Amino acid sequence: MKTVAIVGNHRETHYLVPWDNPDIEIWAINEPGIQRQRFDVLFEIHLSEYLGFPEYLEWLKNNKTIPVYMLEHHDDIPMSIPFPLKESIELTKGILQGMDELKPLEFFTSTVPALLARAILQNLPKIDIYGVELKDNREYRGQREC
Repeated sequence: MKTVAIVGNHRETHYLVPWDNPDIEIWAINEPGIQRQRFDVLFEIHLSEYLGFPEYLEWLKNNKTIPVYMLEHHDDIPMSIPFPLKESIELTKGILQGMDELKPLEFFTSTVPALLARAILQNLPKIDIYGVELKDNREYRGQREC
């Protein structure tokens, strides 16, 4: 049974991540993800203008081994793979979101729900989540709907 571990950027539960278990595929998120002790796939599904620090861009361009899911392929980022955003959102058809008014889900409010949809589309039987605490009020308010 293949297990994927989605590892967010909140450090509170990182000590629980099974870093040494090669049977678990570790999915890291965004720029802080490249600082993890091990990760098998990186997800960077922000718009290009939000890709962060020059060191991160340099890492993305020089990386030759780790798949990087992005909104689209970038020729200067050889390991970039288009993230199936349309298919992922399609998976959520019929799901309503909203705090004041419920409406059909049209977008993901953060990377983690998009990764959950990706894992479901891959028919992965087990999905573990670490480092996704949403303790920061700014983060929670903007992302709680999804």
